[in-house]
Amino acid sequence: MGGFLKLAAGVSLVALALSPLAAAPVSADTIEAALVRAYQSNPQLNAQRASV
Repeated sequence: MGGFLKLAAGVSLVALALSPLAAAPVSADTIEAALVRAYQSNPQLNAQRASV
């Protein structure tokens, strides 16, 4: 029984340590916003725009 309690305590500590990660805010872009940002910051496209 002592081994089970140690295992349960270890699992509880890991779960407690990881719980702030589950509550962290998450942000995501739409595919359209990601493509716009990539298009605007692409160095090759910027060089081509500058040469026109």
